[in-house]
Amino acid sequence: MEEEKIYSIGDGPYALNEDDSAVDPAAFREALARDPEKLKSIERDEELAKALLGEDTGVMQEALKKVMAMVRGDGETRERRMDGLTRTSARRRDSNARRTITLT
Repeated sequence: MEEEKIYSIGDGPYALNEDDSAVDPAAFREALARDPEKLKSIERDEELAKALLGEDTGVMQEALKKVMAMVRGDGETRERRMDGLTRTSARRRDSNARRTITLT
């Protein structure tokens, strides 16, 4: 049995366009669903998981761009970026608890 290769964001099925959208959204989504580590990470945020794993490619691409902006640190505060991506989750968060989304 052949071992499945593990890719980092930006490589293989996780290839990104210049605007941080997925080059091949279907392949990106399938790779996420098959990667237990990445899947566990994104499933911590229900709205993010729905956006990245759902059938609406436009929603998935926009969520991916926002996540990549957070990872790259685009100058906005972390709370502002999170609010735009997961407004409901941000409201539910305990002020003492911090979430980290890692897609590496």
